[in-house]
Amino acid sequence: MAERRDGGAPTVDVLVPTWRRPDKLEQALASIASAAQTCSDRLLVEVYVIGEKDGSGAGPAAARNLAAARGNGEFIALLDDDDRWTAGRLDNAIKILRTNPEVALCCGDIEMAGGRALSGRLAVPPQGATYSHRELALDCFVCASTVTLRRAEWEQAGGMNEELRRAEDYDLWLRMTQGGRKIYVEPAVLAHYGEQGSRLSADLVAMARATRDVLNRSASVRPDRPWRDRLGRLDAVIAHGLALEGQPRQARTLALDAVRSAPKARVAWTALARALKTGFR
Repeated sequence: MAERRDGGAPTVDVLVPTWRRPDKLEQALASIASAAQTCSDRLLVEVYVIGEKDGSGAGPAAARNLAAARGNGEFIALLDDDDRWTAGRLDNAIKILRTNPEVALCCGDIEMAGGRALSGRLAVPPQGATYSHRELALDCFVCASTVTLRRAEWEQAGGMNEELRRAEDYDLWLRMTQGGRKIYVEPAVLAHYGEQGSRLSADLVAMARATRDVLNRSASVRPDRPWRDRLGRLDAVIAHGLALEGQPRQARTLALDAVRSAPKARVAWTALARALKTGFR
């Protein structure tokens, strides 16, 4: 556990993977500096950037693991190179983690071009709230650039799975909460989203496939109606992709499964319609 010699303030290691976006990285680092300045009397913030020469091309999981290995602070915080922190990003998260051992990680809202990421998804009260593994499995509401967690638990979990090129962060959150640990969500905006079209998450079909894989790997949820609906909606998105790829038979099979699992989901029916239309061309 790294601490300041002058007062024992805890150290937060900030992990920043970057890939050929020097202008965005500069803005990201400036936002970290601003957030660190607001809590400089209480926290020591160390920044670890993993760029192309360090191996960031191996994927975000590998880059974050490399960054984590360079530090030894008590806490770890994440920021993507094209996002920006708000000034109050760290203080409350560290307070929650130091006083609530049942909380595995802290996160919050993120501002996007179309509004807040959590609007319409979570009704977070003014004092914040904790959410369970099941709630996380039914909807990934954790925005990576708002996450703070304890280093000890990052290391216990083995960091991020480097086999995964997408949804590697979701996989870690699920693994960390499998045993009943909670996720604390702040209502405040803790970061601004970069809105980069080149993000791996921009490919919705690939993200649906990756999410489906991660849920199969790391979610422990009883197979009830909400769970079937969750999987059915993902299958529908994948079926759309299969139809666009010219695989009507596979698309039709998966779309039918989606309709059975999520009969009230419009995306399931549109996937079936697309699969049938593709099959008759």
